[in-house]
Amino acid sequence: MLGLFNAQLLYISRLPYVLACDGWFPGFLSKASPGTGIPRAAILCFGGLGAISVALSFGSLAIMQCLLYAAGLTLEFLALLVLRIRRPNAPRSFRVPGGWLGLAYVCVSPFAFAALLLFAILRDWRSYLVQLFVVGAITVLAAALYLVRRSMARSRE
Repeated sequence: MLGLFNAQLLYISRLPYVLACDGWFPGFLSKASPGTGIPRAAILCFGGLGAISVALSFGSLAIMQCLLYAAGLTLEFLALLVLRIRRPNAPRSFRVPGGWLGLAYVCVSPFAFAALLLFAILRDWRSYLVQLFVVGAITVLAAALYLVRRSMARSRE
């Protein structure tokens, strides 16, 4: 398990590193070791998050991961729908076949999964207050980061 955690820590640290290089995360995360190319600050941040996560039960972590994954998947499919509406003839490397019916077929199951998961958790929401708080805080921080970054990009134009 320690080997799996170590491997995950090393590959997951590249995500904040790349986001920092693109200007989405603070600049200190974009610093890499000149000799090895290791993003030490990103590794330390994710190591700290891992240390905090150890205090939570496996069930709590599973619920938070499922909620965040379902939210991310929903956003991906909403982006697919919005792009299909706004730019229907844009060149793409892949296109969902079947027109709108095919697109509905592809999007219905993830939306249904997300709705079922949300219903199952909110049905007994008092049992999951900590998990809902953590997921809500992450969602609010992500939305705030997006809005700040978007306003910064518009001000540069």
